[in-house]
Amino acid sequence: MTLFVDQIDAYKDVILFRGNYDIANALIRPMNLQYRARETDLPFEMTVGSRTLIQSLDPKGEQVFPRYQSLASIPKVSLNDTRHDILVIVLYIERKPRKFVTTMNKESFVRDLIVINRSTDQPVKVCALNDLSGSQCETLFSDGDNFKVIGITALCSVSRKGFLLESTISTIIVQDPEGEKAAALTEWARKHRTVMTDQQNRVTASWNPFAGRILTTINRIKAKKATTTLPQEIYWLRVVASDIQYDRLRTYIGCSYCGKRTQLPLGTIYNCTACDKKEIIATHRATITMTFSDATGALQLTAFTKSCLPLFRLSAEEIYHMKAMDDTARFRRIAYRLSTTYFLIKIGPTTTLEHNQVL
Repeated sequence: MTLFVDQIDAYKDVILFRGNYDIANALIRPMNLQYRARETDLPFEMTVGSRTLIQSLDPKGEQVFPRYQSLASIPKVSLNDTRHDILVIVLYIERKPRKFVTTMNKESFVRDLIVINRSTDQPVKVCALNDLSGSQCETLFSDGDNFKVIGITALCSVSRKGFLLESTISTIIVQDPEGEKAAALTEWARKHRTVMTDQQNRVTASWNPFAGRILTTINRIKAKKATTTLPQEIYWLRVVASDIQYDRLRTYIGCSYCGKRTQLPLGTIYNCTACDKKEIIATHRATITMTFSDATGALQLTAFTKSCLPLFRLSAEEIYHMKAMDDTARFRRIAYRLSTTYFLIKIGPTTTLEHNQVL
């Protein structure tokens, strides 16, 4: 259903959240593709006009509260058409919206909110898209004296890269939620203000990292716990490499955005089904797994294409051809340098932290 300008305010008390209605004499027509939230949505829109009749099927005409669920109960696997209503405490809001291009080549805006409730120790990212990313977010900032409790409806879960919740065309931000659950969470936040302040400081630091490189050690990395680690945290290690095996170097042709392997020829422009990006290019990709060590311990890590380039000091195309031509002599020279010269690497948690609470 589409409401325009003055209709939005006029119908706000007529069409209530989660209400059930009979609607007659509404115009149904094909939807402009740019307004579709997903390609799988029905390509039609319903427009309310002066002859449209709306009859509530609820005899009392009372508003139905959102069906709030805990963050811990939301499945980590995305299910089509499943929407989630959450009641949460706002820990952090991105300073301003970011511009990006959707899979349908449409320019959009997104703003990240980091939220939490009493069901989990791990904050969750909510992506507020387009209209929701603007003025509606400006009043949601929390401080140590007053943590903002809000409701957010009709969110979809996204697990392609970690786990997050994303707004849909039906999402509403409830700035002053009502009901027993909202009152209970507000009181809980007040009683646990110190805990919330610590969480907020951690989140703020991870989203606004220090401009310099803060070195740590492998021993400290191994001592970290999943419950006290955020997906956005970044660490720097001074290491040398070992166990650098030629057979572990994998080169292939894949998506220029997500890296998913494709059988299409190099340079082909296509739509990637793995990341839903359109008009991306089949490019050279590479991965290698090796062991990195310092004076405190060792870690086995996998370097993907973007990280392989500075490690090998070669382009993706050169790495691909080195493997294709079976140039083991060149690989041995690279392996010797990596195993005898200390260098800095930047690491962070994998998506298993958000999926399964595992580092």
